[in-house]
Formats: sequence, structure tokens, C-alpha cells
Amino acid sequence: MQDPQEYEQKRLTLLTLLVLAQGGYIELCFGDESGFSLMPAVPCGWIKKGRQACILSQHKGRVNVFGLLSTRGKLISYQKTESLNSAFIIECLTDFAQNLHLPTVVVPGNAPLHTSAAFRAQQAEWEACKTGFFFANVLPDNPFYQ
Repeated sequence: MQDPQEYEQKRLTLLTLLVLAQGGYIELCFGDESGFSLMPAVPCGWIKKGRQACILSQHKGRVNVFGLLSTRGKLISYQKTESLNSAFIIECLTDFAQNLHLPTVVVPGNAPLHTSAAFRAQQAEWEACKTGFFFANVLPDNPFYQ
């Protein structure tokens, strides 16, 4: 369980970032990853009552995606068929940082890819370069969000 004071601080930080983004002062993006395949994780689907449907699964490749979604609805995505790791996320964010038009804040998820030593070191380097590329670790520490 997260400390209530820490939670409130993160909530206020996120609210401030949202106001700055709505005012056009910053670009605010949320970053996370997911994977997609033709092998469903849940053995059922939603269909109308009384109907039956067959969903064929296939053991073909999985596509893993890292995406950045801005509060303006702009989506930047990077994909690969291999497992994602911190090095790939760093590569994606380095590419993303090359095309910034406003100071940009990324809110990463709490997954290990975003909290590794390599990621934290690169994050400090990006922020030290004074390119207007920052991170806000404001998501609650909750396994539900991972």
C-alpha cells in the first residue's frame, strides 16, 4: 500500500502536468508496453446470447509494442517480435526525443523495464542534457497498473 502523503503528492504533480499540457506549455505523454498474438490469454470472448463463435488460435509470432500516447491523442509506437527490454525502451525514447517541439514529460509505467538501473541512468542523462525531455514517476505503486 502506498503512503497517503506520497500518493497525494503524485496526484498533485500529475494534475499540474495535465494543466500545463492543456495550456500548451508542455507535451505530456504516457508510456507503456504490451504484447499481441493470435493466442488468446482468455479462452472466451464476448458474443450475443444464444450465439456461438469459434476463435481459432495460432502459435504464430507475438508482436510486442512500446507506445507513447500524448494527452492530445498522438500515438507513437515501436514494435518488435522479440521480448522487450530496457535497452529497447531506451532506444525508443532516444528516437522519440529527437523530434520534440515542446518541453516533454513522459509518465512511464512501473514495470521493471522502466525502473531498471540502465533506464534510470539514461533518464538522468536525458534530463541533464537540457533538451526539454523529462520523466515524472507519478503512477501509484500498485501491481494493478503493471
